[in-house]
Amino acid sequence: MRCAAVLVVTFGFASLLAACGSATVAPRVAPTAAGGAWMYGVDANGSRALVHFDANLVPLAQIAGSNTQLDVVGELATDSDGNVYTFWDGTVNVYPASASGNVAPVSSIVLNPPPGGSFKGASGFALDGAGGAFVRFFRGTDGIQCAIAHVTLTGPTTNATTAADCSEFGTNRPHAVHTFGIDGRGYLYAGFRSGDLGTSNIIRYTIGTGGTLKRDAALVVISNIYGDPALFRVDTHGNVYSATTFNGHDATISVPDGKIITAYPASSFVSGKTTYGPDVASETFPGDVPLAIDASGNLFAHVSSGSGAIVVPNGSHTVSATSDFSPFRITATARR
Repeated sequence: MRCAAVLVVTFGFASLLAACGSATVAPRVAPTAAGGAWMYGVDANGSRALVHFDANLVPLAQIAGSNTQLDVVGELATDSDGNVYTFWDGTVNVYPASASGNVAPVSSIVLNPPPGGSFKGASGFALDGAGGAFVRFFRGTDGIQCAIAHVTLTGPTTNATTAADCSEFGTNRPHAVHTFGIDGRGYLYAGFRSGDLGTSNIIRYTIGTGGTLKRDAALVVISNIYGDPALFRVDTHGNVYSATTFNGHDATISVPDGKIITAYPASSFVSGKTTYGPDVASETFPGDVPLAIDASGNLFAHVSSGSGAIVVPNGSHTVSATSDFSPFRITATARR
């Protein structure tokens, strides 16, 4: 295993730590439940569909048709009962775990944003495990993406409150929050990108009562010209997975279009500190975004080139199955 230096800053002092044995990525999750994933994309007929796959990418169910309200889906999520949530422009649609065919959502919830803002865009939605969700929140009239809202998913309409802003990253458009992830240990992770060629910041927040957020740690990944670590998923151990390009990262791996998934270990996040991580992560996997990690630790992702989906089993770095279904969004079965 390679070793890499990481810079940790706290209270104005900087120090270098060796990201070696302590930086090894733990198993993605303890394999205690059957695996699988829901994927939103285009089926063989060219129609938008939600497809439920097992851990071997065998399709189990498909939701498609004029009643489904699946024309546009920005984000996917599943709860502990396996129900599927879609999000787009302030509306959450819910489908039961057993849904299949040309079916409408069993409920639709319209989210009212905090004063002076709006819900727009494709990314930034995560269930909190307690009947609510964190949602990307645009502030002001210029589409600033630097805020996180919390909402309780009850009733046909519900009011959101501001859980955190990104004032520490600035208040201009390049400082954009892209993706959320919750690890099941009481932390929310938010991916911020500072401009097209700047750094990517993954901030870890402690989730408090009522969905309040308090900044706990930060990982700053340099040179996102090689990819965008702000687009990521997190497993139940707190390891973060993101897609990056081949050049400048792991020269031992060759893939058709230069895309790999890199893993930043949970030890990259140090409470109360900002860690400047290396471009070379401690582990790499084939694939591209979107990606997700299921209850058994299987990693699902878009193929590195062309169209289709892959799965990498827990404990492996090799693709075990493929599908010709091309996903725009992926959510894994609930982690138990």
